[in-house]
Parts: sequence; structure tokens; C-alpha cells
Amino acid sequence: MKRIIALSAWCLCILLITSCSKIPEASFTMDSTVLKMNKPIAFTCQSDGGKDFSWNFGDGKKSTDKNPTHTYTSAGDFTVSLIVSNGAGTDSTSQIITIIPDITGWWMQSFTLKEYYGTFNGTLKVTQHDDNSLTGGWSRTDDYSVESHTLGSGSKISGSDVLLEWEGSSYKFTGKVTADGKSMSGTVKSTNYTGTWTAKQL
Repeated sequence: MKRIIALSAWCLCILLITSCSKIPEASFTMDSTVLKMNKPIAFTCQSDGGKDFSWNFGDGKKSTDKNPTHTYTSAGDFTVSLIVSNGAGTDSTSQIITIIPDITGWWMQSFTLKEYYGTFNGTLKVTQHDDNSLTGGWSRTDDYSVESHTLGSGSKISGSDVLLEWEGSSYKFTGKVTADGKSMSGTVKSTNYTGTWTAKQL
């Protein structure tokens, strides 16, 4: 009789523990789904029933904090995943975050035109705003002339695609920014000219 009672009590305890522990449901939010590189971003775990947390930020970095902060040092699309576990099991979820280059700063920009011999070398100053519009200007000085242009209102960056326009001019520079945000290159077009351009961050 005592053995039956003890076994029944043990089974009851197992049932109570099992009923109180459920498989977690993984969920999280992040400050933004689009962010400039080298800016910290906070991730907030909103999982139900989690005890242990395993984050993978998609760039080779990981964390076991419940609510981590991470900084991406290169541009691109990254899959952020979260695995939540407890005694009853595990669950996982993921989201994609887009990191865009931050091209604010000074650049050495060069371009060539098919219709001209030689290379035009100048200094480009860029400010990248929160809406990813670009302001600034380009200037050059040589033995014969001084030339400067202000970036037009259409200048912008979208992902790794960059567009630079000269205000009051038909010149448009379209191109790509490298993942590390330190160089750009592409094509230049105006009403009468076409060519290619490159830029290196100073």
C-alpha cells in the first residue's frame, strides 16, 4: 500500500511539473530594420517562457544575453536569429536587418570622360542624413582653374546604391559603395558626356 501511495505521489509531481513547464515561444523586436553601419542597435526579447537565449546576428557574432546590443561594421542584409529554450523544449525565430554604408566624410573622387583626355581629380565632402539623402560638394584646383559644385537635392544612398548629382548641372554619378563603406565606383553621365568614376574615403 505504501509503495502504491509513494508511486502515485511521484506521478502526481511529474504531472504538476510538466503542466507548469511549456515549450517557449520565441519572439523579439529591434530598434530598426534598416540602419547605418557602425551604429549600435538594441534587440529586445519578447519570448514567452524562455530561460536560455542564443542570438546569432548573421555576421559571425553571437550573444547569450536576453536583450543584447550589437554593432554591424559592414553593410548588407543580415539574418538575425534567436533560439529560446527551457526545460520543456526550444523555439526559434528570425528577422532580416539591412545595414547600409555610412559615407559621411571626405573622399578623393576621380572621373574620366570618353570625350576628354585625362582624369579629373577632386575632393568630395558628403554628409549622409537620417533619411539617406546626401549633401555636400565637390571641388578641384589645378594649374589652370578652380572648380566647385554643390551636391543637388537628388543625391542619395539606397542600400549600396549611391547617386550624386551636381546642383545646376546635368552631371549624375551613379554607382556602388563597398561593404566596408570605404570606396565607391560607377558611371557618370551628363547631357553631352559619359564616363566612369571612383572615390576613396580619406
